[in-house]
Amino acid sequence: SMRQGKVVVGTRGAEIYEVDWCAGEHLKIVDGHFNARGELWGLAVRPTKLEFATGGDDNTLRVWNARAQQPIGMPVNVGGKVRALAYSPDGFQLAAANFDGLVQVFNADDITVKIGEVHVAKDWVQAMEFSPDGRMLAVASHDTRIYLIDSRTFSTNNVLKGHHSAVIGVDFSADSTVMRSVSQDEELLFWDTETGRQITSASSVRDTKWATCRCVLGWGVQGIWPPFSDKSDVNSC
Repeated sequence: SMRQGKVVVGTRGAEIYEVDWCAGEHLKIVDGHFNARGELWGLAVRPTKLEFATGGDDNTLRVWNARAQQPIGMPVNVGGKVRALAYSPDGFQLAAANFDGLVQVFNADDITVKIGEVHVAKDWVQAMEFSPDGRMLAVASHDTRIYLIDSRTFSTNNVLKGHHSAVIGVDFSADSTVMRSVSQDEELLFWDTETGRQITSASSVRDTKWATCRCVLGWGVQGIWPPFSDKSDVNSC
């Protein structure tokens, strides 16, 4: 679109440029993920600022100003499809999980600075969550396992085994001692985060206060399921 010597151009890369035809200058006024390369999966809100992060199949990680609805800085190419994101409770770390099971942790103030990384699985990661005390990062993979990573050393403390299908959601308790998880085959399991063992008695954790509500199964999320729906109708919450 052209008007008064200026041209506005929209691209397949989800960008809009304003070009000053006379001065030969241009300004990018909208930026986004490149949709021709796949889908947008990763989304996390920074707990300490009005910012959120996104990651997609275009291999890029981006941070946005939620009030201005504009990107902050330049996108970072993380070398693979981003399928899950998570901020630490203090807002200093931003974790990104790739399609190949690689978890990379970045400085949330400057995502061009990588703090650490760990390759946890051969299959892709759909869900991640930091514990409320900030000590652990739970990484849920399509290989049916959950990996508990130390947020300081980026080493794997425990591997939680018990699901029979891809794990799609995890929640920590408010005191970080218990975790729950849900898989594609509608299993809802509970875990002791210190030992990594499964808690087989659901009634023993029925009064647990949960820090988040990412799991699509449970008493607290019954209302998200419309009548006659099946397990594939809700992807995340």
